[in-house]
Amino acid sequence: MARSYKGVRPKKNRVYSVDDVMIDYGVCRNTVSNWVQSGLATSDNKRPHLFRGSQLSAFHKARRERSRTTLLAGEFKCRVCDIAVCPPRESIDFKVCQGREMLIASCPECRGVVTKISSKPDRGLLVGCINPNTPGESSDEEIGLPLGDIGTEAEILHCQNDRLFYVWQGYANKYDVKTADSHLAAIRDLEVFLDGKPFDKLNRDDLSSYRNHLRELLKVEGRARLSRSTVSHRLSHLRAFVTWLRMQEGYKRLPEDLAGYLELPRSSLAMGPAGRLKEQPTIKEAEDLLRAMPDRTVKQRRARAIFATAFLGALRADTLISLQIKHVQVECWRIIQDPTVSRVKNGKALTIQWFPIPDLFAQTLIGWVEDLQSYGFADRDALFPNIGLLSKRVGHATQPRAPIAAMTSKKAVTEAFKAACKGHIKSYTPHSARRTIGGLRDILSLTNEQRKAWSLNMGHEKEPTTDTFYANIPDDHRFELIERSDHQDSDSFLEGLSDSEKVAAFNSLMEKLIRKNRAGGVGC
Repeated sequence: MARSYKGVRPKKNRVYSVDDVMIDYGVCRNTVSNWVQSGLATSDNKRPHLFRGSQLSAFHKARRERSRTTLLAGEFKCRVCDIAVCPPRESIDFKVCQGREMLIASCPECRGVVTKISSKPDRGLLVGCINPNTPGESSDEEIGLPLGDIGTEAEILHCQNDRLFYVWQGYANKYDVKTADSHLAAIRDLEVFLDGKPFDKLNRDDLSSYRNHLRELLKVEGRARLSRSTVSHRLSHLRAFVTWLRMQEGYKRLPEDLAGYLELPRSSLAMGPAGRLKEQPTIKEAEDLLRAMPDRTVKQRRARAIFATAFLGALRADTLISLQIKHVQVECWRIIQDPTVSRVKNGKALTIQWFPIPDLFAQTLIGWVEDLQSYGFADRDALFPNIGLLSKRVGHATQPRAPIAAMTSKKAVTEAFKAACKGHIKSYTPHSARRTIGGLRDILSLTNEQRKAWSLNMGHEKEPTTDTFYANIPDDHRFELIERSDHQDSDSFLEGLSDSEKVAAFNSLMEKLIRKNRAGGVGC
């Protein structure tokens, strides 16, 4: 089996111990030691070794790329591991095969035999190993750069705090993985801004300068600009980190008021230019987009089902792509959000009743489930499997098999929404489905109890959450409503509105009249 480790993706900001690397890559301790000898950069020269996630990724990427180019002296291409390896020099030996001088060695990864046609640099390297009188410097002259000599000087410099961050990662296990990664990204950003300064030397000026730096990023134009939400969250994460930092041995002498230098007034957070309006389709527009999506191939039908399910359950992309077939209860029109199986925000378990939207959405999802069942997929298989497994009809395997796991990436959801918006004047993101469903609650004529149920069905325990983040009114619709409110003629005011919109408009007018009458009464 190839061991190029393409499927292992360490997080670039995290710090990994030797044991972590052994578990993630499925290797033994000696293999990790061989990687270090081959050039894998450690965070520092202390033991036990720690590794930056970005260095691990770059090391293995470099080895894969080296295996596709001319090998350096001492390097062999292992056909089993599919990477360039550097066997121990004492294991390299000569062999003449069909008149050619070959070098034979043992792969340090899989212990298999690796061979290559010998070259002058290889022979010089081998002679240097065998001849004890050969200076070590000369034996290395033609070896070239080690595989692990990767990353810039700045990246190596910014590893000074890695041991501290490794301790913090243990503390951050109380957070969701994505939340912890968000915190760590903010901490790393501060570290980069301070040019890798050790955090035991943090002072007020450092944090004040960083705060002013973020304030400036609120006002710049282009890609460098940060949103108010990003700046607010980044400062919040750093305040929590600084509070934790001051409780650690060796950091208790830091100023007590450090966290206060990571605060901005509300007026500063409002200084940035207004962000791009978050667009969401009306439910009628979403229905038209779904109807226009092609369904000739399996991939296209999967995209239609993903798009439809996002609206039926107002699901986040990560939760949507991690559903299993058993989570869709067609008989009672429900979706089960199971945090023990699916990737759910805040680990929230929820039974979702399909929202009352056009039948096309439900028919699309039901048809997709029937397709999967006809392909031989079972209840515990992913609702939206990898397209390669679908095309191969893995579900029809004659031998017992393990359940087909959900995809780890949300890319299929993003691609489904891109396919739906192809040729459309606007482009919508997967999260726009939640905003559409949140806004639909205000268009329908619902009782207070029904509005509460609607919010709960979206996973919001409190109605203000739905109001604040999802029940948004697009600018063009807002302008239209304001213009309508200026009309005095009730007939012209109601002309062109749907029945539900007429009810909402009537209720709004009644509220205005009541307020006006009350104001008149007070004046008397």
